[in-house]
Amino acid sequence: MISPCFLVCWVQYSLASSREERKNLYSVLFDYILHQINETCFASGVNEYSDDEIQPLAALLAQTNAPEAFYISVKLGVEGIGEILRRSISSALSRYPNSERLNMVLLYSFFLICCFNSLRVIPFHDFSECLYSASVGGHNKS
Repeated sequence: MISPCFLVCWVQYSLASSREERKNLYSVLFDYILHQINETCFASGVNEYSDDEIQPLAALLAQTNAPEAFYISVKLGVEGIGEILRRSISSALSRYPNSERLNMVLLYSFFLICCFNSLRVIPFHDFSECLYSASVGGHNKS
Protein backbone atom coordinates (compact mmCIF):
# COMPACT_ATOMS: atom_id res chain seq x y z
CA MET A 1 0.00 0.00 0.00
CA ILE A 2 1.20 3.51 -0.75
CA SER A 3 2.01 5.47 2.37
CA PRO A 4 0.74 8.99 3.07
CA CYS A 5 4.40 10.02 3.31
CA PHE A 6 4.92 8.96 -0.32
CA LEU A 7 1.87 10.92 -1.44
CA VAL A 8 3.00 14.06 0.40
CA CYS A 9 6.48 13.72 -1.06
CA TRP A 10 4.99 13.31 -4.55
CA VAL A 11 2.90 16.47 -4.16
CA GLN A 12 5.96 18.37 -2.89
CA TYR A 13 7.97 17.04 -5.86
CA SER A 14 5.35 18.23 -8.34
CA LEU A 15 5.33 21.69 -6.70
CA ALA A 16 9.11 22.03 -6.23
CA SER A 17 10.62 25.22 -7.58
CA SER A 18 14.32 24.33 -7.80
CA ARG A 19 16.26 21.54 -9.48
CA GLU A 20 18.00 20.71 -6.21
CA GLU A 21 14.67 20.36 -4.40
CA ARG A 22 13.29 18.10 -7.16
CA LYS A 23 16.46 15.99 -7.11
CA ASN A 24 16.27 15.54 -3.34
CA LEU A 25 12.56 14.70 -3.37
CA TYR A 26 13.04 12.26 -6.26
CA SER A 27 15.74 10.55 -4.18
CA VAL A 28 13.27 10.23 -1.30
CA LEU A 29 10.66 8.75 -3.64
CA PHE A 30 13.17 6.27 -5.07
CA ASP A 31 14.33 5.38 -1.57
CA TYR A 32 10.73 4.70 -0.53
CA ILE A 33 10.19 2.46 -3.56
CA LEU A 34 13.37 0.52 -2.81
CA HIS A 35 12.31 0.17 0.83
CA GLN A 36 8.95 -1.28 -0.26
CA ILE A 37 10.69 -3.75 -2.57
CA ASN A 38 13.11 -4.79 0.18
CA GLU A 39 10.24 -5.35 2.63
CA THR A 40 8.60 -7.65 0.10
CA CYS A 41 11.92 -9.42 -0.53
CA PHE A 42 12.35 -10.01 3.19
CA ALA A 43 8.79 -11.32 3.58
CA SER A 44 9.28 -13.63 0.59
CA GLY A 45 12.65 -14.96 1.73
CA VAL A 46 14.48 -13.42 -1.23
CA ASN A 47 17.74 -11.49 -0.89
CA GLU A 48 17.18 -7.78 -0.36
CA TYR A 49 18.85 -5.14 -2.52
CA SER A 50 22.01 -3.77 -0.93
CA ASP A 51 23.23 -0.20 -1.35
CA ASP A 52 26.16 -1.47 -3.43
CA GLU A 53 23.87 -3.50 -5.66
CA ILE A 54 21.51 -0.60 -6.36
CA GLN A 55 24.30 1.97 -6.96
CA PRO A 56 24.53 1.45 -10.77
CA LEU A 57 20.81 2.11 -11.15
CA ALA A 58 20.94 5.19 -8.92
CA ALA A 59 23.90 6.52 -10.91
CA LEU A 60 22.12 5.99 -14.23
CA LEU A 61 19.00 7.74 -12.95
CA ALA A 62 21.16 10.71 -11.97
CA GLN A 63 23.04 10.73 -15.30
CA THR A 64 19.80 10.74 -17.29
CA ASN A 65 18.47 13.55 -15.10
CA ALA A 66 15.35 11.51 -14.32
CA PRO A 67 14.11 13.90 -11.59
CA GLU A 68 13.98 16.80 -14.04
CA ALA A 69 12.52 14.71 -16.87
CA PHE A 70 9.64 13.48 -14.73
CA TYR A 71 9.05 16.98 -13.38
CA ILE A 72 8.74 18.37 -16.92
CA SER A 73 6.38 15.57 -17.82
CA VAL A 74 4.20 16.39 -14.78
CA LYS A 75 4.16 20.14 -15.44
CA LEU A 76 3.61 19.93 -19.20
CA GLY A 77 1.49 16.78 -19.21
CA VAL A 78 3.85 15.03 -21.63
CA GLU A 79 3.33 11.27 -21.63
CA GLY A 80 5.93 8.67 -22.58
CA ILE A 81 8.97 10.26 -20.95
CA GLY A 82 9.14 7.49 -18.36
CA GLU A 83 9.13 4.78 -21.01
CA ILE A 84 11.87 6.50 -23.01
CA LEU A 85 14.02 6.82 -19.87
CA ARG A 86 13.28 3.25 -18.80
CA ARG A 87 14.35 1.81 -22.17
CA SER A 88 17.53 3.87 -22.20
CA ILE A 89 18.50 2.97 -18.63
CA SER A 90 17.53 -0.68 -19.11
CA SER A 91 19.85 -0.90 -22.09
CA ALA A 92 22.72 0.55 -20.06
CA LEU A 93 22.00 -1.87 -17.18
CA SER A 94 22.48 -4.89 -19.44
CA ARG A 95 26.26 -4.77 -18.89
CA TYR A 96 25.88 -5.47 -15.14
CA PRO A 97 25.82 -9.06 -13.83
CA ASN A 98 22.69 -8.35 -11.75
CA SER A 99 20.92 -6.52 -14.58
CA GLU A 100 17.77 -8.63 -14.28
CA ARG A 101 17.25 -7.63 -10.63
CA LEU A 102 18.09 -3.98 -11.34
CA ASN A 103 15.66 -3.93 -14.26
CA MET A 104 12.91 -5.19 -11.95
CA VAL A 105 13.52 -2.25 -9.59
CA LEU A 106 13.60 0.12 -12.56
CA LEU A 107 10.36 -1.28 -13.96
CA TYR A 108 8.56 -1.09 -10.64
CA SER A 109 9.76 2.40 -9.79
CA PHE A 110 8.88 3.76 -13.22
CA PHE A 111 5.49 2.05 -13.11
CA LEU A 112 4.69 3.80 -9.86
CA ILE A 113 6.05 7.19 -10.89
CA CYS A 114 4.38 7.07 -14.32
CA CYS A 115 1.04 6.22 -12.70
CA PHE A 116 1.34 9.32 -10.55
CA ASN A 117 2.47 11.40 -13.52
CA SER A 118 -0.63 10.51 -15.48
CA LEU A 119 -2.74 11.06 -12.34
CA ARG A 120 -4.46 7.73 -12.70
CA VAL A 121 -5.33 5.55 -9.77
CA ILE A 122 -3.24 2.40 -9.42
CA PRO A 123 -5.49 -0.63 -8.96
CA PHE A 124 -4.22 -2.44 -5.88
CA HIS A 125 -3.80 -5.75 -7.71
CA ASP A 126 -1.55 -4.09 -10.34
CA PHE A 127 0.48 -2.37 -7.62
CA SER A 128 0.92 -5.48 -5.48
CA GLU A 129 1.71 -7.73 -8.45
CA CYS A 130 4.34 -5.27 -9.69
CA LEU A 131 5.84 -5.02 -6.19
CA TYR A 132 5.93 -8.80 -5.90
CA SER A 133 7.56 -9.15 -9.31
CA ALA A 134 10.22 -6.59 -8.43
CA SER A 135 11.07 -8.46 -5.26
CA VAL A 136 11.07 -12.09 -6.35
CA GLY A 137 11.31 -12.06 -10.11
CA GLY A 138 10.17 -15.27 -11.72
CA HIS A 139 9.70 -17.23 -8.48
CA ASN A 140 6.21 -18.49 -7.68
CA LYS A 141 4.26 -17.12 -4.74
CA SER A 142 4.31 -19.34 -1.68
